Amino acid sequence: MAEEGDRVAQLVVGYAYYKGGCVARNYRLAREWFYLSALQGNAAAQMNLAYMYAHGYGVEADVQQAAQWREKAEANPNLDLKSYRDLLLK
Repeated sequence: MAEEGDRVAQLVVGYAYYKGGCVARNYRLAREWFYLSALQGNAAAQMNLAYMYAHGYGVEADVQQAAQWREKAEANPNLDLKSYRDLLLK
């Protein structure tokens, strides 16, 4: 499903790579899957990208990129982070 472009599946795959366990932890792949989901308007993926850029997980830390993704998420009309709270990075 994620490979076919399902944005929620992409979020879940990104989270799996971020956390590790069922797959080997890989921050670079996590960022890629979050990015694909975020481009489709998934607010949770946008917030996760902001977190990864803020903390330098899988990318070089970049406060401007972090701020841009956070702003996109907060302006997202589909912002329903309660539904995705278990898939948000902390």
